[in-house]
Amino acid sequence: MNHRRPLHLIILGALCMLSASCGQQYKAESVVKDFMEKNLKDVSELKIEEFHSLDSTRNISDSALHQMQIRATQTPHYRQNLDFEGSKSGKMLKMIRVDYRLGKDKHQDTYYLDTDLSKVVSFKNNH
Repeated sequence: MNHRRPLHLIILGALCMLSASCGQQYKAESVVKDFMEKNLKDVSELKIEEFHSLDSTRNISDSALHQMQIRATQTPHYRQNLDFEGSKSGKMLKMIRVDYRLGKDKHQDTYYLDTDLSKVVSFKNNH
């Protein structure tokens, strides 16, 4: 009787889950970085310092998301004609906080992504 077999399965399962979450983190970082590079007014001074852990929220209604999108277009260091077309909150959004610099100025934004991690649906400037 081999009592180690269940332990191996538990460890293998945990590694698979960890691998999947690392893959989601990397994909979210890539989508956000692409969004920033496409939409910042002066991307030449962009230096990303830290991506925080990917998380999710179910607490953003479509109307709250729309208001956040309007405020995002008023963020001084972003282009005003940001394209969030077709973005709805749905049942859940993924979110990731990013610390970055534009020249000497420090910024921290929270980016909201669709559940497929295929696009940024909005962001808010934290400071």
